[in-house]
Amino acid sequence: MMKNWGLFHYGLLGLPLAMVSLPLYVQLPAFYSSQFALSLSSIGYVLFAARFLDTLQDPVIGALINRRGLQRPVWYFLPAVLISIAFAALWSPPTWALSSATMNLVWLAVMLYIAYSAHSVLNIAYLSWGAALDDSNPNGIDGRVKSSTLLGAATWREGFALVGVIIASIVPSLIMNADKTSGADIKQQSSHFLYYSLCFAATLTIAIVGLLRFAHRPPTTEITRNRAAPTLWKELKSVSKDVRARPLFVAYFMNSLAIALPASLMIFFVDRQIQAPDKLPHFLVSYFISGALGLALWLKAAKKFGSLLVWQSSLLISITAFIGAAFLSSGDAFAYTLICITSGLCLGADLVLPPVLLAERIQAKQSQASYFGIWTFLGKIALACSGLALPLMAYLENEAWLKQASVGLVDNIALVLCYALIPCALKLLTFISLIGIKFLDQTRSEVGSQLKETT
Repeated sequence: MMKNWGLFHYGLLGLPLAMVSLPLYVQLPAFYSSQFALSLSSIGYVLFAARFLDTLQDPVIGALINRRGLQRPVWYFLPAVLISIAFAALWSPPTWALSSATMNLVWLAVMLYIAYSAHSVLNIAYLSWGAALDDSNPNGIDGRVKSSTLLGAATWREGFALVGVIIASIVPSLIMNADKTSGADIKQQSSHFLYYSLCFAATLTIAIVGLLRFAHRPPTTEITRNRAAPTLWKELKSVSKDVRARPLFVAYFMNSLAIALPASLMIFFVDRQIQAPDKLPHFLVSYFISGALGLALWLKAAKKFGSLLVWQSSLLISITAFIGAAFLSSGDAFAYTLICITSGLCLGADLVLPPVLLAERIQAKQSQASYFGIWTFLGKIALACSGLALPLMAYLENEAWLKQASVGLVDNIALVLCYALIPCALKLLTFISLIGIKFLDQTRSEVGSQLKETT
């Protein structure tokens, strides 16, 4: 059994990594539209393009890490430097980049691509490290020892990740609101974001040093160093055809899109539908703190009832709660807070259980990095698609038939459709797909038992 000290140092890296993931989708569109007068449609296209280009390389990165060894320091320190530089540059564009809207969008696209690419390398190596922690006890899909270890590592990782998300969601808002109140210019605001970026870089460095020096190391050398692996193409083809993992890939993609859509539109929903922009930090804190508190609950439930069944339960709770957002209007801040708390509790299950389900399906001596390369690829495709929610919303707002159909029923129907209704439909599809995964698992188990009896 791994000591808590080793788990602590493994999970700590989840904090800074989370600060350059979803929060950028929450904060950057509002930041660039309000500070630099860029259109939401153009920002949305840039977000999609940067994420899409980065996404294409994830499976190859995963296969490459698997062949070279996931514990090599280069997979951690080099991307950390690139992330730190790009993160600071996103919040503090140089003067020449502000000379025109086109140059500003180019700067945003380039810095996003660098940040996301470096994040890909670091995150794939990190997730693969966690998946390989218990390869010395490969008990199969239902192995209790393996599941317990994976759940423990994932809980520490996602717990710190939620702390990072809370920090990254609140601090930029506080800086922007404080500078707006005090009348600070762009130069002064940039200096405030520079201090924030330096704190991020320091946290990232400390976490990587802790991981490499003090965290529990994967014991199976064949997995952590596999230069004799098949070619990249054959390896990726093999992973994509894994019948145990492929249905989970589909479910994970749909659920990731269901999470990313509201995240990219939350600021606009609070501003236009709830009409309480000053309470945005309050809503964010309620959501993410609930997610952090819910981790322990989901962990305990998963150990007792299994990760698959518990994730299904959380999906139903999330759908029931979040569908209520479609019926909110101006002044419903309290009701929206309750929705944030309830859906936030379910966020803990969305974060900790899907990676565990994938790791449980990876056999001993298989390439964890290749599996998680495809895993992060799907998550980023979902984030890239969520970037198109801004131009989609702008398009739907100009559709006369949609406005006429919603008269007297729902205000801002385009926003409500993209923020609440489509994500709930995606959650429902995820739930249905998990039923299919459970059926396939049971069928394979019965077939395996019959084969053992005949032999």
